[in-house]
Order: sequence, then C-alpha cells, then structure tokens
Amino acid sequence: SYIAMFSRTLNVELAKSNIHVQCQVPMFVTTKLAKLKKASLFVATTQAYARAAVAAIGFETVVSPYWSHALQIWLLTTLPEWFVALGTLHMHAGIRKAGMKKEAKKLAEEQQSGKKNT
Repeated sequence: SYIAMFSRTLNVELAKSNIHVQCQVPMFVTTKLAKLKKASLFVATTQAYARAAVAAIGFETVVSPYWSHALQIWLLTTLPEWFVALGTLHMHAGIRKAGMKKEAKKLAEEQQSGKKNT
C-alpha cells in the first residue's frame, strides 16, 4: 500500500547515495500490543520474527521476512479479491465482537462497584 510504494520510490531515489530502503511487512507476532501470547504456525514469536527481519536486511525492498507470513501474503495476493475481503471482514467482525463483549463486561463491573460504594 502507501508505505510499501513510498519505500520503493525512496529506495530508487536514494540508490545513487548507496542507501537501501526496505519496508518489512509483518503479519501476527506474539506481543503485548497484539495481545497474542502463544506462537503458532502463522503467529511468530518476537525472537523468531526479529531473527528473520535482521536476516532480510539489505535484500528486497518490500518483504515479509518471516516464512509463514510471506506464505500468507502470497496466498492473499493469489486468491480472488472478493474472497480475501470477505475473510477479512469475518475476521475483524469476530475481533470487534470480542472487544465489545469485553467492554460491556468492564462497564457492568464498573456499574456494580459504583452501586456497592453508594
């Protein structure tokens, strides 16, 4: 998308100064921010992703350095766009539903503790 194309263009512009620009595109990695605690076939540990990321420095301009992330991206670019969009919609709808459920639970707990304090 924008960052990938910007990186490609910047790489061409700075090549004459012997500067290589690279855009690394991760998928899911076990981090506190992503709230993913367990690694799996398609979820890299931070250590595994970091090793792959460092090993990829200086090669392709836009790369997904972790092998299963590259496989996922290849698959997503191979499948029909409508199919990928539908799958993405369902994935994000599930994430949103879980987030809304968590928020409702938190609100209910706050209301309960507010009633106990009065």
